Amino acid sequence: MSIELKPCPFCGKSGKELRINRIMFSGSIFDKHLFFIECPSCHWCGETKLFAWRAKRAWNRRADK
Repeated sequence: MSIELKPCPFCGKSGKELRINRIMFSGSIFDKHLFFIECPSCHWCGETKLFAWRAKRAWNRRADK
């Protein structure tokens, strides 16, 4: 599933230049990777999600507002 990111709603940085960051969460039986989108220009971050495609979808929803 390929989701094209919309530009940053705060500084207007192109969606192609945004970063998909992954963090490791451990503290339960299973380790999990969590994903979020970050703008390299203004360093604004989107919601943290369990899957990269969900983080992209959340970023695009927030960018519409």
